[in-house]
Parts: sequence; C-alpha cells; structure tokens
Amino acid sequence: MPHTSYGLMKANRSHQLFSPDVGKDKAAGRPNACNLCHLNQTLDWTANHLDSWYGIEKPELNQKDSTLASGVNWALRGDAGTRALVAWHMGWQPAIDASTSEWMARYLAHLLADPYDVVRYIAGKSLRAIEGFGDLKYDYVADIADRLSAQANAIKRWKERSATHASPGDSVLIDPNGNLLLQQFRELASQRDDKPMFLNE
Repeated sequence: MPHTSYGLMKANRSHQLFSPDVGKDKAAGRPNACNLCHLNQTLDWTANHLDSWYGIEKPELNQKDSTLASGVNWALRGDAGTRALVAWHMGWQPAIDASTSEWMARYLAHLLADPYDVVRYIAGKSLRAIEGFGDLKYDYVADIADRLSAQANAIKRWKERSATHASPGDSVLIDPNGNLLLQQFRELASQRDDKPMFLNE
C-alpha cells in the first residue's frame, strides 16, 4: 500500500485499494503513488506507462506535467500537505533508489525555509538521510536567522557535490554542469499553494 496519507509528522500508508490513475489523482489534487517513488519522472512518463501496461487512458496534460519532474512540481508548487508528503518521500530509501538523491538535496534545502513547521521538520530529517548531509545541523523551530543559515549551508554543500555528479536532467531543473536553473526554480516557487491548512497530528 502506498504512503499517500499524511499524519503524525510523516507519510503513512493508505488503506484504500485503488489503481493509480494520473488523470483522477491530478483532478483530486493528490500525488499519485507511482510518482511518489519516481520523483524524478514527469506525470506524462507515468501516464504513458499506465496506458501501455494497464490500459489506463492517458489524460490531457499541460506542459509542466510533460516536462517537469513531479517531485519538483509538488515540492515547489504544492500545498503544505503535498510538500510534507514529497519531503518525506525524498528521504525514503525506495524513492532515493528509484530517483537518485543528489538533485533532491537542493529541493529539501529549499523546504528548510517552508512556512509550515512540519514541512521544515520532515525536510530536515529527509535531507540528513542523503549522503553528505547526515551531520547537517538544523532545528526546524529555531529562529529564522538560524534556519536560513542552515539552509545556506545545505545549498553550499549541494553545489559542491553537484559539480562532481552527472546531471539528472532538465526535468529536475539542473543543467548538464550541475547548476540549478534558478530563474525557472524561482518562478515555480513563487506559485506555491499557500492556502492555509491545519494538519492534524
């Protein structure tokens, strides 16, 4: 059963049985189980596989859904619940194995400054699960100056490491030299869904 529900400051397995369907999941505003593991893949990639493997009709998708990794889209543009789920999955070993983790560190670093405490908590925990970040000092309830300092440290580490790793591709907004496509990153981050949410714990 997929980890598609949020509670107790982590992702939890859903106890509902249903087949993944990109169109239905997108219409419901929830991440699909396939892309919560394959965070570096687009919704288009998932829809094509579901169509060819199981005959689940591919929905009409916009340009972002066809070119942007689902994990990037949800981490930057999602609501607080979605950002919490994505941050948790970025520290989950099966998703790390399926998606590679080097690019995820940059997005988790971004979430260290999230307006929701629980998103920051999960992002910090997941970031420490990635090689090279295990000793990162970060307190999700520290004052904002300390949190931003920890975020800057995490971004600096990511830059140093990304220069020595192969590019994961344009879908995660990282160029062949390991540099973040900053303008696109900022544009997407400015579209974050900031509707107020109360996440039960």
